Amino acid sequence: RCVHLDDNEDNVDDVDDFAALVASCDTIVSIDNTTVHIAGALGKECHVLLPFTGEWRWGENGTATSHWYPSLRLHWQDELFDWEGCLKSLAAEMLE
Repeated sequence: RCVHLDDNEDNVDDVDDFAALVASCDTIVSIDNTTVHIAGALGKECHVLLPFTGEWRWGENGTATSHWYPSLRLHWQDELFDWEGCLKSLAAEMLE
């Protein structure tokens, strides 16, 4: 597995290059941000780590898939401020 970080990437002013970077990934793991929306729009496999009280767009806590992007898998905190359950869910799914 490889993680590529490019300090020269301009994710705000050069959306085309940012989308190309996301498209080049096999799988994306991220918190709720622009990256997951670009991944979803491109149909890329993406795992989203969400807090216990996530935003309305992701549905109710525990919802496993996104209403907006079928390629996203949602991993929720089981308890407020506790990422352990969220990360265990991610690990279990990534090892399948």
